[in-house]
Amino acid sequence: MEIITVEPGAKRLIEGYKGLEYNFETAVADLVDNSISAHSKNIQIELRLKSGGNPAVVAISDDGRGMDKKILIEAMRYGSKKDYSSKDLGKFGLGLKTASLSQTDLLTVLTKKTNSPATQIAQWDIGYVTEKNEWGLKLLGRSDLEEWTKELQAIYLKKRGTLVIWKNPEIFRHLKKDSDLDEIHERLEKHLSMVFCVFLKQKRNIYINGIKVGPWDPFCLKEKTYKLKDKHFKFKNGKNKKQKIIVTPYILPTEKEFSSREAWDEASGPKKWNRQQGLYFFRNKRLLQAGGWSNVRGNLEEHQKLLRIKINFPNDLDEQFGLNITKMRAVIPAEIKDEFEKYLAKWRKEAEKRYRRKHGKITEKETLKIIKFKKAKTFSIQAIKGKVVVGNPTFRLPKKIKKFLNKGKIHQMGAILYLLLENINKARDGITNPKEIQNRLFK
Repeated sequence: MEIITVEPGAKRLIEGYKGLEYNFETAVADLVDNSISAHSKNIQIELRLKSGGNPAVVAISDDGRGMDKKILIEAMRYGSKKDYSSKDLGKFGLGLKTASLSQTDLLTVLTKKTNSPATQIAQWDIGYVTEKNEWGLKLLGRSDLEEWTKELQAIYLKKRGTLVIWKNPEIFRHLKKDSDLDEIHERLEKHLSMVFCVFLKQKRNIYINGIKVGPWDPFCLKEKTYKLKDKHFKFKNGKNKKQKIIVTPYILPTEKEFSSREAWDEASGPKKWNRQQGLYFFRNKRLLQAGGWSNVRGNLEEHQKLLRIKINFPNDLDEQFGLNITKMRAVIPAEIKDEFEKYLAKWRKEAEKRYRRKHGKITEKETLKIIKFKKAKTFSIQAIKGKVVVGNPTFRLPKKIKKFLNKGKIHQMGAILYLLLENINKARDGITNPKEIQNRLFK
């Protein structure tokens, strides 16, 4: 048997990594991970459009411990050989490169350790790698830098820390004026406030163009949130070591129970209420996935939108929770899935009770303002003087339909359809003014 080392083709592989499913916000968050792991207290993000002779730029800097030349080269290696501690946010040794080069063709890293006179500089240039078809990492000196890069260095890299620069990022390609950045700035701020909510409460500071990012609390602990009893799940990891995961379900207040309309809107999160329901996976206090039901039973459901479940797990369960390179999602481990779904069914019922008790209920008197019944020669549904009128000469309203109607406007059309089906022979004359009736019900 013969074993040989086969080096992957640089051109194809680096282009393949560029196609990973990062978006702008998740790519920036991956670099913030590195800054937090480097014990940074202050992280600065600058978004700058093309101006004069200077290119568009994203610059991400921190005041962390910095790197020497050897560590920098290892950090720029695809599949870094670094040993990750149990508290590190990294995993595969790919984040800095794959996240950055998903957004730009030119990645430059400048770094400096405390009391070190020299700044170490390295650069991945996709154009160079694809042209030469070799893994050629550029090590630069200050004289190799363009003037705008030197200016960024003077602003953001002083006693120690790291500065990452993306030149001409793809997302800025069609932007022309500073106001065009507003939407990108807002999306990035919401994403970072969500992903790093725990760190932002612990004296870590993130700034975007000088504006401080505040933490977003997905569980609204300052509001009238119901915290249900923790559930402990036990299983073994890949090394046959026993693990315990604590799962905490929260049922958030209804809109009427929130302290203000502004607080309700803030709690809706970047994806808004329905899509923010579900599972919140934290890995070493860093939020991976905010909402959704992953691989457990159930879909996004209006009546369960108040339910958010916190799941925190350590590094050594990455495989069980299905962590991928982009650190954007996780799954419930197969070992505990059946047991988890049994408890989940109970939590969903509790969330639905709170939703129905306080949301969307109307009185019988209010219902009769919307739907009235009168004697008529044929079965019909009409809009008369602003009210929906159902006519039937022999019609009596069943008790279960009365109860159904009182659950809120969203159910009333269902009730009417039921009545139609029950009286289909008398309904063949059709419905008068259906569009107007729909507007009355759902305006």
